[in-house]
Amino acid sequence: MRPYGTFSHPNSLSGFILLVFVFAWVFLSGRIKWLTLIASFLVILFSFSQSAWLALFLIVVYLLFNHLRPKLHVPVIVVTMVTSITLIILISLIFPQIINYLINSPS
Repeated sequence: MRPYGTFSHPNSLSGFILLVFVFAWVFLSGRIKWLTLIASFLVILFSFSQSAWLALFLIVVYLLFNHLRPKLHVPVIVVTMVTSITLIILISLIFPQIINYLINSPS
């Protein structure tokens, strides 16, 4: 069962939580920031909203790039991309039910 809270659909919940994630990244600090980011990530992960996963990935890449831009060098970009791809592969190996869901998802 996919979580949807008070929203009519899990995808709506994921869209709202994406906004919470961006708000926490930009405006919060300290321990509450990291707790909010982790909780938001977990809600988006367990909502099984594929568009929210893609949006979260793109948001994180943008925010990291924007945050690290003054100090960023080309090798750091390469390492970040390789690490991201490796993380995606490891998550898919650790949680094979996610891959099964994505493959056998009803259209």
